[in-house]
Amino acid sequence: MRAGSISKPNSAGAKIVRISHLSCSALVDAPFSSVIEYVAEFFDERPHLRVKGFVSADIRVETRNEIVEDTDAVRRHDALALSWKPTWSIFPSFNGQVTVRPRAPGSALALEGSYQPPGGQLGSLFDSLIGQRLARRTMDNLLKRLCRYVERRHRAFQQSCPTVADLNELVRSSDRGFELHDSAGPAPSVQIPTADSAPPFTPYGKQT
Repeated sequence: MRAGSISKPNSAGAKIVRISHLSCSALVDAPFSSVIEYVAEFFDERPHLRVKGFVSADIRVETRNEIVEDTDAVRRHDALALSWKPTWSIFPSFNGQVTVRPRAPGSALALEGSYQPPGGQLGSLFDSLIGQRLARRTMDNLLKRLCRYVERRHRAFQQSCPTVADLNELVRSSDRGFELHDSAGPAPSVQIPTADSAPPFTPYGKQT
């Protein structure tokens, strides 16, 4: 988990605002090609998500997500742009992105984003002392939930697919079916007329 913050002027240029950045990553036992789709399903099923805030309290947030392009030095990847807004105004809104990279034997799933601490200078002080630790805990818990969901979905997909043994049995059954068909008796013979056996050609309109 990485954390940090920067201060920058707002649009009016008169006041300095604090922006906190967080990122965390974990390995997930699922193929790289399907992870982002599973993550999108997770949030689509939970438009009103509960995430861990304080030690024992949950925070209810409204989420929005969209699959976008993520380009690195090698190729383009799919990523998930994510935002959430807590129903309690004392907590900040979050904007971030979920990315995935191949990492044998599975994939590396990363969650990163930023938020603006509410409450002005007092809120920024609270964020630097306590708030960032709470935000890191929230992101860690969410990432663990995402990994569990992705792995559960991947296992369900694997169980629904035929195994090599199933395919071999299907091939053997097909072979036995052909053998039964062949043993039922010789195929009926088909007579193909030859030039000697075919009737002579008579032009249209000419009587013989």
